Amino acid sequence: LSFLTRFLNPDSRVGGFLLRKLIPHGNVENRKGISAIYNEFEFDSIVMSHGSIVEKDGKAEFKKIFGSYL
Repeated sequence: LSFLTRFLNPDSRVGGFLLRKLIPHGNVENRKGISAIYNEFEFDSIVMSHGSIVEKDGKAEFKKIFGSYL
């Protein structure tokens, strides 16, 4: 099962495709919301709903995944 779930990582092609389907680029509200999170909040760590934790450089990781929305 882990073989299949590794493709859901937003850095992978499949994960990136799914991210763009779940949060369409064309929707201006999506872009504004993601930009607001990035620009208005100061954060260094991210705790994801499934339990993974980014302990440092959270803002850089956020930009790596959502950079095309910013």
